[in-house]
Amino acid sequence: MRFAIVRFDEPGGVRTVTDRLAADLANRGHSAELIDVPPPRQTRIRAWAAQHAPRRLLAKVPPAARASRHPDHLPSAPKTDPEVVIVSHPHLHGTFTPVSARGPVLIGCYHDSWDAALRSGHSIAIRRNYAAMDAIVLLTGADAEAASRDLGRSVIAIPNAAPELDAEISGHRPDRIVMLTRHEPQKDIQLALRAWECSRLAQEGMTLEIFGNGTLLAKHLRIVKRRRIAGVRFTRWSDDPLAELRQSLALLSTSSHEGFPSSFLEAMATGTPIITVDSAPACRELVHPDSGFLVPERSPEAVSAGLLAAAQLTPSQREDYAKASLILAEEVSRPRVTERWLRLAEGLLQQKESR
Repeated sequence: MRFAIVRFDEPGGVRTVTDRLAADLANRGHSAELIDVPPPRQTRIRAWAAQHAPRRLLAKVPPAARASRHPDHLPSAPKTDPEVVIVSHPHLHGTFTPVSARGPVLIGCYHDSWDAALRSGHSIAIRRNYAAMDAIVLLTGADAEAASRDLGRSVIAIPNAAPELDAEISGHRPDRIVMLTRHEPQKDIQLALRAWECSRLAQEGMTLEIFGNGTLLAKHLRIVKRRRIAGVRFTRWSDDPLAELRQSLALLSTSSHEGFPSSFLEAMATGTPIITVDSAPACRELVHPDSGFLVPERSPEAVSAGLLAAAQLTPSQREDYAKASLILAEEVSRPRVTERWLRLAEGLLQQKESR
């Protein structure tokens, strides 16, 4: 089969997982063209509103008013004649021009939780822009079920795929916790900083290293300096997040919402426990009591308790957590996820040909 994957040309989890999917499809003898579209501009005020404005108000505002389009955000034609086009975001609808007049099978994806779609107004764009799609795909069964009820049509769940699993799970440092994130409102790094300060783990020689860049990086640097929070280190990014995870006790996430985080998948593949706020169905699917720490509420004290629980793991307990993480990662391995995409595409093509 000939695939085309349309995505925004920006770094992040969507780019990582679509790169993996394209490579896996090619390894199975299919072609997979990646079509990168310049992202829309979004001001910090609009980004804040998308996170915090009441849902009933956002529902009345057209998506175009919340994110102005980049002047280069124009339709682009794939170099091949794809049989299947996977669109990674509802705002990318109409940004590509099929080569064939008959048209390919169209699959619309959304890489966040359905609750986040409702809060941000993306659910309106999904309802409108994905109406003619042959299938809509979300990341978890719970999200797909909720979206099916709201949209009045069947929505399919296909998760993101984990990277290759580590055969060796030893070597994790017991004195280092990492965040692989972006300095944006959604990630709520201020909560992580308050929790770290509350835990007092720095007094025991531990460090919190925060990898990532973003609009709020300077603000977070000022907070650490002003409050004299010890043991925090900022690194703009890592070209090898798996290596960083292999040298860490745990991965910390304090996001207000998530889809199916690539950082979680990378942590699971390296046998690294995850400490996360329960902010989305994916958190409950990927973090179990025997493999990580699911924080029930968004408070510094609750997140601090998760940090302390991870820090108190014995070497044998850390090994047990690592093994459980690898078992969970195997359930969303690249071969399994790729097979689900192929089964969906084949079924949709058969339906299209029989019409």
